[in-house]
Amino acid sequence: MLKNNKINPTAHKIPVKIVGVTGHTRSGKAIMLSTISSFVNFEKVCMDPIVEEAGCLNFIKKLDNSSAKYLMRRSILMKMYYLSIAREINYRKNDVTSIFSYKNSKVYLKRSKLNEGDDTLKKFINSKPVIPLMIHDGLLFGKLLFQAFPDIKIIEMIKNPIEIAYSWIAKKYEGGFENNLRTSTMNLGFLNKKTPYYVFQDEKKYLCLNKFDKVIFALNKLEKFKKNQLSKLNSKEKKNILVINHLNFVTKTDYTLKKIKFFLGKKSTKFTKKILKKNSCPRNYNFKELENKKIFLKSKLSKDYYNLLLKLESNFLKKK
Repeated sequence: MLKNNKINPTAHKIPVKIVGVTGHTRSGKAIMLSTISSFVNFEKVCMDPIVEEAGCLNFIKKLDNSSAKYLMRRSILMKMYYLSIAREINYRKNDVTSIFSYKNSKVYLKRSKLNEGDDTLKKFINSKPVIPLMIHDGLLFGKLLFQAFPDIKIIEMIKNPIEIAYSWIAKKYEGGFENNLRTSTMNLGFLNKKTPYYVFQDEKKYLCLNKFDKVIFALNKLEKFKKNQLSKLNSKEKKNILVINHLNFVTKTDYTLKKIKFFLGKKSTKFTKKILKKNSCPRNYNFKELENKKIFLKSKLSKDYYNLLLKLESNFLKKK
C-alpha cells in the first residue's frame, strides 16, 4: 500500500516579477500601487484574495506551509494568465484596479482579442512584466511570501497610528466591522462571535472592549505580530523590503520616488506625473488636523487605550 504522507501539492515557480505593496488598512497602499503601476513594464494594479487568505490561514496555524505556498503560487499563476488574455477586466473608472486607472488601457482591450493558449502566455512572459500586488498586512506572513515567491520585492507602507485609528473609525471599520458582509478580513469564530484573525489568541480580551478601544488593541497586536515575523527573515529577504512612510511620500514625493525607483530597478513614465498629480503629490501637511484627530480619539477611547495609542505613535515616529 502506498503511503501519501510525503506527498505535497506543488505549483510552478512564478516566471514574472512581483512587487507586493503591503501595510495596514488605510496606510496608503492604493496610492503607492497606482504610482508604481505607471512605471515601465508594470501591469495594472492587482488584488488577490487567495494570497492573503492562504497567508492568514497559515498565520493562525490552520494551513501548513506547503499547502499555503501552493495556493499562493497557483493563484498568481492564474492571475498571470488572466492578465495575458485580459480576462476579468475591471471597467469601473475610478477603481485602483481598473484598466482606466492604468497608463494604457488599450493594452488590455487588445489582449482581450488574443487567442488563448501557450503562445499568448509565452509572449506575455517574454515581455518581462511586473505584477503590482496589494497584500493587506502581508508582513504578518512575510516568511511565507518569500518562500512562495523568492524574488518578490515588498514595499511596506507605514502611517502614523493616529491617522490610521482615526481613519478606521471615520470609515466605520472600528471594532465590530467583522460582522459586516463587506469585510475582507478573515474572521475567527470565538464563543459564537466573530473576531478579526489578527487578534489571534487574544479573542476573549478583544470581545470585552468597546468598539473604539478595539481599534487600538488591533493595531497594537498587528505591530507586535509584524515585529515578530520580521525577526524571522534572513538578510537577503530583509533587503527586498522597502519601508515607505506615507507622509514622506506625499510631502517629499520626488525624493521618495527616487528611492522607490532605485529599489525596484525601474523607470517612471510620463503617466507617473499624471498619477501623482491626481493624488495631489506633493502636498502640504496640516499638522493642526493631526492634533484635532488626537482630540477626537481622546474623546472616544478609554484612558488606557489612548495612552497605548500615544505609545504606538511614539514608536512610529522613531522609525522616521
